[in-house]
Amino acid sequence: LPEDKFIYCCFNNSYRNNLSTFNCWMEILSQVPNSVLWLDSPSKLYEKNILKHAQTKKIDSNRIIFREHDILNRDWHHSLADVYLDTMVISGGTTGILSAWIGLPVITIAGKTPQSRFGAGIMKASGGEQFIVNSESEYINKAIELAQDRDKLEKIKQDFLSQARQSPLFDQQCYIRHLESAYELMWSDHLAGHKQKHIYVN
Repeated sequence: LPEDKFIYCCFNNSYRNNLSTFNCWMEILSQVPNSVLWLDSPSKLYEKNILKHAQTKKIDSNRIIFREHDILNRDWHHSLADVYLDTMVISGGTTGILSAWIGLPVITIAGKTPQSRFGAGIMKASGGEQFIVNSESEYINKAIELAQDRDKLEKIKQDFLSQARQSPLFDQQCYIRHLESAYELMWSDHLAGHKQKHIYVN
């Protein structure tokens, strides 16, 4: 990876990508000349098609970097990037959680379907509401804004990391307590001969 470039990344599975998302990425690269885009690569054919589309947007092929698809190594790859660009129609899940864990901003659109709102849900649960946008234009502008001042971005990332580590998303003890409470409620319900269809845990 070039150490003198601003690194945008997206490690979501390739089927989650679409032309609208990709066009937004190309506009961001166009507006941030000293940047590159780091993508997950499932195949050489995918790389060929990506570079072909990039060329139509006048983006040099050396500004798009591919890495071999390997889910076992995803956790440390995130820490080498500056900003994560989420896909739109189907947003990221595990990749968003891993990004939040190391304080990497994930720019994501709050869509209208569960699949397109997953990334926004992760950001909200981890204290990253400022990275949630509502349109493609906001998505592009936010990505450009975060690349303008590295010192400011570093402060944003440190604040996000602190918030994320204290957020409900990563509160394992709270999760365990809620899970155990749910099991106790289900068992009590069974012993009482009830057949509740919903268990609510406070």
